[in-house]
Amino acid sequence: MIQKRKHLLESLETRQLLAAECFAIPNELLSAGDQVIAGDLSASVAAAQSGQVTSWNAAGLPIDQSAIALIRPYYHADLIQEVDGRLIAVDTSDNTLHVFSRSNDGGLEQIGSVSVAGGIHDMRVVGNQVLLFSPVDLPIAYPTDAMIAPPWGTETLVTTVNLGDEITTIRQTLPGSYNALDVTGNRVVIRQREGGGFIPAIWPPPEMPPSSLNVYDITENGLQLVDSVEVPHYGDIQVRGDDIFVAETVHPEIEILPPIVNYELGIDAAGNVIPPDEFVPSEPPVEFVPTKVVLTRMRISDQSIEQVAQWESAEGELSSLYVSEDATTATMVQTQYLGIGAQLQVSLLDLSANSISVFDSFSVQASEPTGVMSVIDIGPGYVVLHDFDQRELTIVSTDQSIDIASENRVRTLSLPEGWQATHQTLRRGTDRLVVGALVRRTSQPSDPTRPNATNDIFHELRSGFLTVKLSSAEIIADTVLPAEIHSYPGSLIPIDPVAGRFGFISGAEAVNTSRIRLIVGRLNDAGEFVVSGSVALPNTYTEIDANPQRLLVRYQDRLLEYDWGNLTEPTTIPLGELLPAIQAVDDALTIDFSGQPSVQLDVTANDDLGSGFAPAQIVELIGAPRGAEIEAGRFVRIPATALRNSESLRFEYVISDGLTRSRAVAEVTVNTIDESLFQDLIDSILRRAASDFGVSVNEVEVTSLERFVGEPLPYVPPDDPNNPIDLSPGVLMLVNTPGNSALYAGSIDGRIIQVFGSTREFLVELGLRAVDANGQPVTEVAVGDEFWLEFRADDLRPNGGGVFSAFFDLAVPADLLQLTGQVEYGDGFSRVANFVITDSEVDELGAIGNQVQPPGNEVQTLLRIGARALAAGDVQLQLDPADNPVAETTMHGIDDAIDLDRVRLGSLELTIVESEGTDPLDVDGNGSVTAGDALMVVNFIGQHGVLTLNDIVATGAEGEQVSQTDLESMRRMDTNRNGSISALDALFIINRLREVRLAELNAEQLSSESVTPQPLSSIVSADAMDDDDDVAGETVNTDLF
Repeated sequence: MIQKRKHLLESLETRQLLAAECFAIPNELLSAGDQVIAGDLSASVAAAQSGQVTSWNAAGLPIDQSAIALIRPYYHADLIQEVDGRLIAVDTSDNTLHVFSRSNDGGLEQIGSVSVAGGIHDMRVVGNQVLLFSPVDLPIAYPTDAMIAPPWGTETLVTTVNLGDEITTIRQTLPGSYNALDVTGNRVVIRQREGGGFIPAIWPPPEMPPSSLNVYDITENGLQLVDSVEVPHYGDIQVRGDDIFVAETVHPEIEILPPIVNYELGIDAAGNVIPPDEFVPSEPPVEFVPTKVVLTRMRISDQSIEQVAQWESAEGELSSLYVSEDATTATMVQTQYLGIGAQLQVSLLDLSANSISVFDSFSVQASEPTGVMSVIDIGPGYVVLHDFDQRELTIVSTDQSIDIASENRVRTLSLPEGWQATHQTLRRGTDRLVVGALVRRTSQPSDPTRPNATNDIFHELRSGFLTVKLSSAEIIADTVLPAEIHSYPGSLIPIDPVAGRFGFISGAEAVNTSRIRLIVGRLNDAGEFVVSGSVALPNTYTEIDANPQRLLVRYQDRLLEYDWGNLTEPTTIPLGELLPAIQAVDDALTIDFSGQPSVQLDVTANDDLGSGFAPAQIVELIGAPRGAEIEAGRFVRIPATALRNSESLRFEYVISDGLTRSRAVAEVTVNTIDESLFQDLIDSILRRAASDFGVSVNEVEVTSLERFVGEPLPYVPPDDPNNPIDLSPGVLMLVNTPGNSALYAGSIDGRIIQVFGSTREFLVELGLRAVDANGQPVTEVAVGDEFWLEFRADDLRPNGGGVFSAFFDLAVPADLLQLTGQVEYGDGFSRVANFVITDSEVDELGAIGNQVQPPGNEVQTLLRIGARALAAGDVQLQLDPADNPVAETTMHGIDDAIDLDRVRLGSLELTIVESEGTDPLDVDGNGSVTAGDALMVVNFIGQHGVLTLNDIVATGAEGEQVSQTDLESMRRMDTNRNGSISALDALFIINRLREVRLAELNAEQLSSESVTPQPLSSIVSADAMDDDDDVAGETVNTDLF
């Protein structure tokens, strides 16, 4: 829905300028007033051809600047501006304004600099003056009611820089803060507010100190006040020459009716006490009076501001306003709320003859009653609306030169399947609109034999553009961008309106600096966007400034200038003295390893990462172990496969701030910790918990267990003098006993503390059991059997009404079990929300009741999922709580969600045995044990080395994905069932063959001769030649035995 504009310190330019502070902020987090909306580009063709490009504010109002800038939200102001052959840029590291002149060959030469105030929120270049606006906070007495009066006040510091033969500055302070600013001719129009920029976000809006609209002359001696008039705090202000248009949403008085029932005392309006069984609390009813918009037209004369005309709209809040450049027409869009939905009221206003009158007015409704549309583009000739739910665009013609029926002005078009528009738009001429979009693609099922698997959901999100012909309300082209242009485009940056060239930012604000890029391209004759180049943007850039001739990227201490024909070799333009270079420093680290999946190394802790806003990050690893990854730009995560059986590691890493690089060496000593020490610690904590709560060890249930190696234990501050646990390896363990729960911390040297303990009552138990196809419980299955994992809920209240919804996660050992993806729901329950089931993991799975009447507190079957036994062994499964905050356990008779500490999560123990008739040494599964089985093991070891089954499941052989068929085959190679594939597994087969051969010789009754066993190599060679299931060309390395 359209929301009210944020009332912060923002100018007309920065509020909705196409180059506004919107980079990397998802549109769903922006209010309507913050959306990036482009005005008409056709008006700037002449300026673009002469090297001058016009910028636009929200309403399409041109602002006299030389280029369009994209400003990152941390930096507030457009601090690069090129006007009349002069480039003005501000170095924010030392608050110095630099002035450059453009030579005939296109180069830049510095002609002067001057110190200025910091905290600049706005910069305007007007002739030979540069105006810099900086808010100044002034603490005042804290008010009694902070919601009525703001807790701070502000002034505005204005610095006027005169660009004469000698650069001079004039500083002056304006009372109050400013939140709207524009320049017209040699005058500046500012809306100022006493008492600061803070407006409480409450309803109804409180009484605030007055705001004023002030007009100043721009002179060498600073700003000189022309006149001042009172204006509202809320609404939009647009300047057209000497005319100023102020649009205000008027919120009438709200009448609060007497309460029917006193909420606290249980007394009715007549003062009578209400019996408890009849007491129904209620809030005081509120009668809302419809809002409206008042549009006031003012005019600046020589020495005053005069009101020319005023107009009141019908019901509705102000959504968007566009006033034509010549101030003869205007388009206003209002939001009218209709209970569960809303509609937009479009008013076409005639501003000729110094008046404001309605040319036409009509409402536009969404396709569905509950739908809400938003304005994504407003400008000359057209307003474009977006219905997110229905994926529709509505084109509204606002041309007042033709008089047609209102219904003929509105046309709706549907977006292509899988497309969803964003609020990035750009006009090319008056009849073409480029709309940024997200394109969803569906994946194909990875296993056609598993039609119920959930991995065929939407999995790919691509960026794209739609080119819309406004006059005919049709999409004439759609462009899906390459997958490497990840994330959706940020603000669209026009480069050359005549040629249809523009750019946009691709990537997020930055785990890896190389992922942020400026993508540039053009629309071809068919309306498709064609990428022509890109520029890598380090995370330290602060602003982009573009015109048809060049691209400027501002950093804290320098500019980089690119020629559009060469985006790989920029020219560096220092802004004063450059900041110190970054420096990586060699590391000598020691880590404790105890079998955890990976270890994080902080290799940049001793590096100089720079003094700019965004520190340098790791961009490259050299000689690092296979599987090592850069994490968060400053850490290196090493997988367990590289640490197991290793005493030390050595690799190099490179840090970069995008401008410079530095390289260092990391030497790591690996201290491997015996697994038995952790098991002893866990047993000790169980005994401690049993003693603390007076129960047996068997009554202590472990609900959560985390290992910590080489890092502090959470919840246990190392500097706490009462804390006996230091950085030594340890665990955090949450346990439950009947009626109690407690969190323990312990270290492997035997020190244990209880972090906290509490007495609580479980309300519900979520259980797990294995059942066969008939729903009968089983505790033992055979390899190859398919069965069900059944999830149950038990209301533990004496007279409970049952469970209404429940969610959970579950991980199964991938070497023993495989989830089939089948899901069946129990009686009275159905699917809710999205979930994921892989071969070995269930994420966010849940069920919700579909019955109105509470079922009671008998055990309820929520759902069951299919499973298949893969290998023999003992399986222990533990339910985990779902991670999503909206995945709640709820119960009949309780309004709120059940806290996790009131939910007992069950577990399951299951034994998998070998199938009858299955020989564990029959690796290839052909029904007999031959030398070919040993050959499979030996060749696997020769190619991949000795691997554990966990290594295979986690990373796959040679780092490749392992199919389920290959995985089952590899499990069979573990003939001695010790969890790894080694030469011993082949030796088990060879010994079997030897025993068989000796038995055959004895059967031939060769009692007169001494039996001389053949060498193992000859047995293998002979059998390999005779066995018809061997693969041609396979050899065996007998040296392994």
